[in-house]
Amino acid sequence: MTEHSTVSTYVNIVFASDEEYLPVTAVALTSAAINFSSDQRLRAFLLIEKPLSSDASKRFSALSEKFNFDFQPIIISASEFSSVRTTRGISVATYFRLFMHLVLPEDVQKVVYLDSDIIITGNLARLYSDTQLNDNLFAGAEDYNSISHRAAYGVPDKAVNINAGVMVCNIKAMRSMDFLGIVQEYIVKNKYRIFHGDQQILNRLFHDRMQYLHIRWNMHGQLFEPAWVRANMKSRAFMSLDSISEGARRPSVIHYNGGMKPWNGGAHPKRREWYKYAKQSTYSELFAEPKWPKNVKKERQTWLDRFYKKVWLDKLWQALREGYRAHETRVTVDQSIKKGGIWKDKPFNELRVLSEKATIIQIHQYLAMRSLTRRHQDFSAAKYIRELSEGLKIYSNAPGDDLDGGFHENVKQIFRSAHIGMKVLPYEAEFSLVLHMAVRTPGFWDALLTSSFDRDLLFGEAAFFGAYAGYFDKDAPPVTRRPFGYILDDLGYYYDARQPSRLETKLNDPGYALSEKDIDRCRRLIKRVVSERLTKYNRYAACGTPVNLEAGSVVLIDQTPHDASIKFGSAERRTIIDMVNAAVSENPDVPIYFKRHPDNIQKTRNTLQTTSRVRYLADTADITQVLDQAAKVYVVSSQVGFEALLRGKEVVTFGMPFYAGWGLTDDRQPFQRRKQKRTIEDIFYAACIDLSIYFNPLTDEIVEIEEAFDVIGKLRRLEMSEQLTMQVHPPVKSIAAE
Repeated sequence: MTEHSTVSTYVNIVFASDEEYLPVTAVALTSAAINFSSDQRLRAFLLIEKPLSSDASKRFSALSEKFNFDFQPIIISASEFSSVRTTRGISVATYFRLFMHLVLPEDVQKVVYLDSDIIITGNLARLYSDTQLNDNLFAGAEDYNSISHRAAYGVPDKAVNINAGVMVCNIKAMRSMDFLGIVQEYIVKNKYRIFHGDQQILNRLFHDRMQYLHIRWNMHGQLFEPAWVRANMKSRAFMSLDSISEGARRPSVIHYNGGMKPWNGGAHPKRREWYKYAKQSTYSELFAEPKWPKNVKKERQTWLDRFYKKVWLDKLWQALREGYRAHETRVTVDQSIKKGGIWKDKPFNELRVLSEKATIIQIHQYLAMRSLTRRHQDFSAAKYIRELSEGLKIYSNAPGDDLDGGFHENVKQIFRSAHIGMKVLPYEAEFSLVLHMAVRTPGFWDALLTSSFDRDLLFGEAAFFGAYAGYFDKDAPPVTRRPFGYILDDLGYYYDARQPSRLETKLNDPGYALSEKDIDRCRRLIKRVVSERLTKYNRYAACGTPVNLEAGSVVLIDQTPHDASIKFGSAERRTIIDMVNAAVSENPDVPIYFKRHPDNIQKTRNTLQTTSRVRYLADTADITQVLDQAAKVYVVSSQVGFEALLRGKEVVTFGMPFYAGWGLTDDRQPFQRRKQKRTIEDIFYAACIDLSIYFNPLTDEIVEIEEAFDVIGKLRRLEMSEQLTMQVHPPVKSIAAE
């Protein structure tokens, strides 16, 4: 291999691979060499964790001799990243590039970094010479999912967001700063939040020192499909449709992303091109090209033929086809109704409701049987969490975008694992975590299935005083839009009244008694709830429209019709109407107010029937002020009833909420199971301390409820002083010092 001394002599490219991926890397390198043309010499570096085997060394040496370029493997270790999650199918080798400025020869000041699952059809010498980085660290094509990635990474909406598969890298600038130190500090703080590997790290930390390349330098498979591009790209990225079209006509790099890899049978639009270079690589015998279906030659048509076919025959055929399908559907439904013994005129929507109710009964039967074997065990949320090992694989029915940068992202920090979600295979999971009572989704049933193999099953929900802003409140900084407290139950959701939850089991146990120390602690905390105006979403408390209710006023609390605490709290949509009618009948001489639910406000949904006796409170009214001034509160199953009890108010319930049935509320439904008389301190301790876990989003530490209350106050002060940024994870030092 020839050695040269000056920087201008070389065009430097870098690959990173593990041993298993070497044949694919060789194909990418082959394509780069074949299409390289320059007075400069191509020099390729391979970052790898252990020395090449004798066979691999011979193959890469033969490749460099065949196409006349320099090749140098560099041994590197990325073991410190082994616990950091990356996308399924991508190895820890992807992190090697974070070290390359430390291990590349001193004369290397700029490189083109290339993933292995690509082919290069353009001239890398042009990319190398034409890309002027100046003070920027990286240049790359915009990722075709950049809009959602910005939100998940927590960077500004217009920030540069590149796909890290092809990057021009400023090695000189990386060496002039503590690049690796910055990366390592971020990983220590966020290793459970990382879900896109080093691409997430680079875009999160250095988006303000990046610039774009033309998309032709990183063309993913979907971008070659015009129909897909027209249907999807406006909502996914900011790149223009013209630039994508140009890239599809003249791609310089073709990226075989995701499951579209030709060597694994993927149906990439440019799969034939990959095999063209595979045949010329030194691993050609490993890649046998499949027989592709032949393209059928289309007959030439006149414009009249095309018009006639498009406007008339196609429409006629479509009408006939859809009519026949509709007929088939009606026949099938009629036959199903007859066979099932259901009335012939039963509407289809009622069939759906019957199916859903049958599903709910099945879930109840499973959870009831499970509860019988486990209800005598002890369970405490904080104790359970602290005894868990780090990095466990946990199956959860929460969608990926809910956990990765979404509403439930803090769950990964609390459980100290990045491996949470539906991508965890049921047989891999240590236990299941249900975060949505979505009974008609496969994820919910997979969670139950996993637990049936003698594994724990936890039901998680945002704690009663464990959130600051709503997730869809885009005006709030991202760090404040995720719950920092969760109530965990190993028997069922606390709001599911069909069988005893762990919360109900504790309160129904005569032996569950608080010490004087615990009682005093609860009283201090309850006093803070009232005086500091703490509630479920604390950003809006004490800053809404001023409230001035007449003495003796009655307040009715709205809920969304599809609220799980209604469906599983022995209530129906019409129960809210029953509640309103009862309040009007029972309180003839006092003012009655109706507080609308925020979700109903946003969706302009009205659950209140017109009545002159009931007045609407302002939608922006602070609920804590409303409760302070109300004499009596009517609820179906809302948490607001619990907050009213903490203030010593009279509460009337029409569903079966967790705080009803213990002698503190006027309940319109009987609770046969709940035998014990309980104090408000008992309920507060069980629900908010014993079964809840809290997390400080500013320091990423598990904390007690007292510190969680402190966090709410700190977030309010920081936001008022405009010290909270729109970053997902603001710098710890500046906030901790507040």
